[in-house]
Amino acid sequence: MTLRFTANLSWLCKEVDLPDRFALARKLGFEAVECGLPYEVSAEDFVKGWKDGGLPLIMINAGTGDMAAGEYGLAALPGREADFRQAIQASLPYALPTGCRFLHVLAGIVPEGSDAEACSTTYVENLKWACALCAEHGMQVLIEPINTMERPGYYLTGTDQAADVIDRVGRPDIGIQYDTHNAQLMEGDITRTLTRNFAKIHHVQVAGLPDRSPPDSGEVNHDHVFTLLERLGYEGWIGCEYRPGPDTAATLGWAERFGIGKG
Repeated sequence: MTLRFTANLSWLCKEVDLPDRFALARKLGFEAVECGLPYEVSAEDFVKGWKDGGLPLIMINAGTGDMAAGEYGLAALPGREADFRQAIQASLPYALPTGCRFLHVLAGIVPEGSDAEACSTTYVENLKWACALCAEHGMQVLIEPINTMERPGYYLTGTDQAADVIDRVGRPDIGIQYDTHNAQLMEGDITRTLTRNFAKIHHVQVAGLPDRSPPDSGEVNHDHVFTLLERLGYEGWIGCEYRPGPDTAATLGWAERFGIGKG
């Protein structure tokens, strides 16, 4: 079984403008891409880049809200339901023409003192709505535990918490986006948390710790993670979401055994 990797175009291939990163990722040997936040360019330019690049688009994030004001998602914020739905709708011109498989719905940074039960209820109901909308277009929703060192106050922080949310949503078209960087920072014990929740993990992302370096550096043994995913029978994609510096190709030595980096 050969693991499959995507280039996250919000992180890799930044030597060129976003629409041109699709083609650069293909040149480097990637067979698919993902993009955290495509909204720095118009949907028309994004879709044109996708067409020119000729690679499947696996995942994009839904809109974040007002990042300049400290927002990073809206799904768990009571009273912001209309803004949340607008952000989801705004992602569709990027996702639908490209055949995007997954929409990552960001939970959001919860203001200090917020009512925990209200946030929980809002989050589940918003996810139910997003799942129903995405299902109409053949997409699935992802939720990702994110570390509070880099996103203080973020609502969803642990793999088991994400699994519980999925149980409460009660739909088959939602899964966990498991990021080794966030998982190690928040809970460690990657082997057990990944294995315990494997049935609910629909997408994986990797980066070295503590600085989102390439996955052949830092405190996490990604060779072990890759072997574990193979043993568990993982059939999804693995997103490369790390900081490559000015030359993406120079950071792909670890990926040559997977057919990447020789372009």
